[in-house]
Amino acid sequence: TSWLAVPKEEMKRYREEKEREARTTRMRSLARRYAGEVLAGRSRSRGAIRLRAQLADVCKQMNWQVSAVINEFLANAQYECARRLSSEIVAGRDHGRAARILRRRLTMLSRACGGDGGEFLRWSLAGPLEDLAYRLAMESHSTRSRPRSLSELRRRIDRIARHSGRPSQEWIKNGEYTWLSTE
Repeated sequence: TSWLAVPKEEMKRYREEKEREARTTRMRSLARRYAGEVLAGRSRSRGAIRLRAQLADVCKQMNWQVSAVINEFLANAQYECARRLSSEIVAGRDHGRAARILRRRLTMLSRACGGDGGEFLRWSLAGPLEDLAYRLAMESHSTRSRPRSLSELRRRIDRIARHSGRPSQEWIKNGEYTWLSTE
């Protein structure tokens, strides 16, 4: 069919769809560039501020939240940073140089997203804390448990739990419950 035969409503929908696609492409491009600035540590630079403002305009036109769009591009970076930081914490290097750098980076990424990077860290610490609490329950019910080993496990759980947003006793109680339900 020729374009002349296309009804006006169909042509209008086609143009609207093309405009929406163009705005989506522009939005993703701006978000990707802004995420690059944030990851490079330049979230407060003039260029980054300008990119964010442009992104906000496009998002407003599309009825999207800027933070949701930015979050999409920075969530993986936040998760990876939190995972590496949790490894440092679990290894007992919570106050080491690498942990300080990772904590600053996670804070920077969180500010850029308008979110809470602590949530990523809490998720990353949950697995190791559950494992340690389960091990504590298992060893405390063992006939060959050593008090020194048990107190060391409790200390590790206490130290790591400070970063998890939940009290260590809660982790220990859950570990005990899990152990009892599997035995």
